[in-house]
Amino acid sequence: GLAGMFADSPDFAGGERITIFTYGSGSQGEFYTARICPGASERIRALNLEKKIEQRVPVSVAQYEEIENRRETELIDNGNVTADRSGFGNVYERNYAGQGLLVLEGVEDYIRHYTWS
Repeated sequence: GLAGMFADSPDFAGGERITIFTYGSGSQGEFYTARICPGASERIRALNLEKKIEQRVPVSVAQYEEIENRRETELIDNGNVTADRSGFGNVYERNYAGQGLLVLEGVEDYIRHYTWS
C-alpha cells in the first residue's frame, strides 16, 4: 500500500511526515509516523510496479495446495535447502534471470545464501 501511495500520488517533498497504521492477525495493531526521503516517488515509479503486477502467474487451488504442502513438508525447519526455480512455466527465467535482483540460492546449516539474478 505504501509503494502504491508513492507510485500513484504527486511527488512528496522530502521530509514530509506521514502516518501509517497496520493491523495484524487480530492480536496487534501499530500506529506510527515516518518521514519521506527525498526522491521517494521517483524511486518507486522507477520500479515499474504495474508491470510486475501484470507478470503475476495465476495458480489453481490444486497448484497452491501443492506449493503449501511442499513448503510444510520440505522447507519449514529444514536447515539445508536448494532453491528450486523450475516450476510454473519457467517463471524464474522470465521474470528474474538477468534482472540483477537478490534471490535466495539456498539454505545451508540454517544459514540463508543469496545471489544476484
